[in-house]
Amino acid sequence: MLDSSYLVLNQCSYIILDEADRMLDMGFEPQMTAILEAMSGIMKSADEQEAYLQEMKDVEAGLTSDVPKFRLTAMFSATMPAEVERLARTFLRHPAIISVGDQGGSGKNKRIEQRTLFISKAQKEKELAGFTKSLTPNDKVMVFVNEKVRNCADFLRYLYFAAQIILTRRRFTPRYARRSSQKHAEHVSKCIEKAGRKTVVLHGGKAQALREESLALFKQGGYVLVATDVAGRGIDVDNVTHVVNYDLPTKIDNYCHRIGRTGRAGKSGIAYNFLTDSDTEIMPALLKYLKETGAFIPDKLEHSKHAKGGGDTDTFYMK
Repeated sequence: MLDSSYLVLNQCSYIILDEADRMLDMGFEPQMTAILEAMSGIMKSADEQEAYLQEMKDVEAGLTSDVPKFRLTAMFSATMPAEVERLARTFLRHPAIISVGDQGGSGKNKRIEQRTLFISKAQKEKELAGFTKSLTPNDKVMVFVNEKVRNCADFLRYLYFAAQIILTRRRFTPRYARRSSQKHAEHVSKCIEKAGRKTVVLHGGKAQALREESLALFKQGGYVLVATDVAGRGIDVDNVTHVVNYDLPTKIDNYCHRIGRTGRAGKSGIAYNFLTDSDTEIMPALLKYLKETGAFIPDKLEHSKHAKGGGDTDTFYMK
């Protein structure tokens, strides 16, 4: 739209980037950069005092001018990886950083009690059933599952589609991956219902209207939400008491977003992690995260050869 001049941003001096890290992760950095470069407004001076005076002039002129002379950019993100920091350095001048939540260095939410169980895959359903039976009627619970790749042929098709996404910058989910994640989420949902709780399911294979219906039922209470990472960001539900990582994600950023569904607005929460031997990719970062939040660490995780390496040291977590 910008290239064809259907959209002109020469009168836009104020921009908000929400979930900036997610947009970068999905490969939209060129598009984000193009939008920022197409905007009107002059970037403030690199000199902090001069930049302050420029900002004050815009404030004083605000009553008579519709378009500020100097650009104002706001970025919101629950995590601050190196890519977002680079983008901020390029397009922001002397930004005011506002961190909402726990202070004191790590930026991690220590009000969330993390309970990690190192178990076999075969034990997951039993542990989930036991957890479900221990819930009270007022507990509001989110259970996260991963999308599943069923076999080698599916994996090769997944790589093909992933390459297409990277080359074309298109955003879509292969049909086989949607079907597989649907079946897995529905299976976990049935396990919870067998243990005595009603469920709703949320995943990328559902139409938007069905997603909104499932979310509305969950917000009303009385239902356990079983979801993929589609519910890990941008969904604000009050009073979520428990988050269960039935499947651990491969990236610690996704873990941070998932457990961040609970322990919000000053409240406490509990996150259960069903960790297995196959979760080797997240083990180093998870071990580091648990240590920094003072959470319980299973001996098997602490002494696992896969947990060595320290995890993602370049990521700063903001809550």
